[in-house]
Amino acid sequence: MTENKEQLLALVKAADQVAYAMHGFCLKALAYLGEPAQQPSEDAASTTPEAEVPPEAEAPPESEAINKEETRPDPLTVEYVNAKLKAKVQDNKPLSPRIKKLIVAHGGTKVSDVPAEHYAALLDDVEALT
Repeated sequence: MTENKEQLLALVKAADQVAYAMHGFCLKALAYLGEPAQQPSEDAASTTPEAEVPPEAEAPPESEAINKEETRPDPLTVEYVNAKLKAKVQDNKPLSPRIKKLIVAHGGTKVSDVPAEHYAALLDDVEALT
């Protein structure tokens, strides 16, 4: 890689880190102001990194499956949120890209990056998908 490309790559990586930090700041500011976070547009979401559901977070067996009528634990945990999202994707694979966009909209690139205060809103948004 040439020196210019290395410098450009370093600059792009730094800009990406700044953008990620600003996104987190904006989400916190909106929450403080009582305003909902807006979902990214199709164009903006297509440039964000892919969200991931870690492989170790496997869906629970049928008998332990989390259903919509079940009450949510208080406080919500990353494991619970991850299980709900993974179950939703397994039930309807075409929803996966939309769920990934919701994860990004709530401040993460994967479920474990989403701030805990956004878990309930993320679950509400995912459960509303059809």
